[in-house]
Amino acid sequence: MSIQLSKPKSLIDLSTCAVLVNVRTSVWTGVQTDDEVSNEITTMKNADSESGKFAKRLLAGDREHKKLVNHRQTVRNWVKRRTFPWAGQWNILPTVTLPQFMEEYKALDKEREELLEAFLQSYPNKVSDMAFKLNGMFRREDYPTADELRDKFTMTLYTAEVPQGDFRVQIAHDLADDLTNHFNKQAQSTIDNMLSQQIHQLVDVMRSISHTCGENVVEREDGSLKVSRGRLHTETLKKAMQYCDTFKQFNPAGDSRLDAIRSDLEKVLMNVNVDELKKNDALRAYVKADVDDILSKFGFGQ
Repeated sequence: MSIQLSKPKSLIDLSTCAVLVNVRTSVWTGVQTDDEVSNEITTMKNADSESGKFAKRLLAGDREHKKLVNHRQTVRNWVKRRTFPWAGQWNILPTVTLPQFMEEYKALDKEREELLEAFLQSYPNKVSDMAFKLNGMFRREDYPTADELRDKFTMTLYTAEVPQGDFRVQIAHDLADDLTNHFNKQAQSTIDNMLSQQIHQLVDVMRSISHTCGENVVEREDGSLKVSRGRLHTETLKKAMQYCDTFKQFNPAGDSRLDAIRSDLEKVLMNVNVDELKKNDALRAYVKADVDDILSKFGFGQ
């Protein structure tokens, strides 16, 4: 008997407005375990030979290598900001932000290539310098060739369609029901987490705007008042408008609260820029008051 399971509506919606992405990066950390030194240390300390391992940092203190290794974390942080968790290493990306995502990916990949080329050009000299730094612990065979290293620093983008949950299987009715329930729960959990992250992003950026548009009044020792203002950043307003634009078209949960917060914030920031806010104290106060009202209205008062 053929049983066709129904497709969860939330997954069908996602498949038309989002894609799955997975950005994989690899680096050569330059850390190498030295069995000979490990044995010397455990013997010297009269310890069991399996009680410890000594790891050498083959390029200790090298700035260019550190920049390359840190670039991987930069990429991971970027993916986390631009996407929502899906399953394992896969993340979900709103289709509306795909063009910008691809441009940023190309820029990050170009940055990685430039860092790698700069590192490889001076790599032979780095190895020679480490011969003196490591002294008796130096082993030339620990160091890959330049060509081998090039393959160890990679960045690759994988994409896939969001599954629509169309199952056609030869199973019993009870198993079909179990599978459908599990799939629906999994889908709903993903949607709920995504909604929570979307609201969190809006609240965070609104609190940042409120803080930078506010005034900090401190009384000096002589009784006079010192008034300082937060530092306004173009990127903060740009991020807020990007959220508004994205969530206007990407609201898989169909959540009216998210849409209301987005709509209210969009109205406040429409036609507002950093230069105007810097010059106009009244406008700063107006924006802060309106943003604080939104936060309070939806239960996020500071």
